[in-house]
Amino acid sequence: MRYGGATYEILHRLKLSAFIS
Repeated sequence: MRYGGATYEILHRLKLSAFIS
């Protein structure tokens, strides 16, 4: 399992959403 990868993906999505909104 790539827990670090999953966390990085989630953080990236949150940053992207915050940047767009």
